[in-house]
Amino acid sequence: MQRRPCVRTWVVLCLLVLSSAIGVAAQVNTATLSGTVTDPQGLPVKGAKVTVINSVTGAERSTVADDNGRYNLVGLPPGQYKLTVDGGANFGTFENNAITVTVGENAAFDAKLELRGMQQSVTVTTETAPIETTAKVKFVGTSQLEVAYEYESVNGRPVNVTAERR
Repeated sequence: MQRRPCVRTWVVLCLLVLSSAIGVAAQVNTATLSGTVTDPQGLPVKGAKVTVINSVTGAERSTVADDNGRYNLVGLPPGQYKLTVDGGANFGTFENNAITVTVGENAAFDAKLELRGMQQSVTVTTETAPIETTAKVKFVGTSQLEVAYEYESVNGRPVNVTAERR
C-alpha cells in the first residue's frame, strides 16, 4: 500500500511541471497589429501595401491587404511604429507616426485612404493669320508716286506703311 502514495506524488509532481511549462510557453513578448484598409466610401482596398517601421530600431515589416482589405502583422516587438499604407495609383498614401503596441496586445488600426487627385494637362495653341508685310505698287511714267497704306492695327497697335518709287 505504500507504493500508491509514492506513485500519486510522482504523478502530481509531473503534472505540475508540465502545467508550468505550458504556462511559460504561452507567455508572449510580441504584439499583433491588424485592421482594414478602405476607400473614402468605406469599400475595401484589395492589394494595399501596409508597412510598419519601428521608430527606435528602424526595423521594417510589410504585408498586403487581402480581398476584403484586411491586413495582419504578427510578432511585432512592442514599441512605437510609423504605419504607411499605399493603395496604389488611384489612392494617396496614408501615414500615421504614432502607432504604439504593447506586449501581448492585439492592436487594431483601420486606414481610410483618400483618392489621389487627377492631373490633366491642356495645351492651347493659337495661330494668327499671316500679315502681308509688302504691297506691290505699279508705277506709271517717270513721276514719283507715293502710296500710303494705313492698317487699323496689328497686335493692337496702329500701323502705317509708306511706299515710294526710287
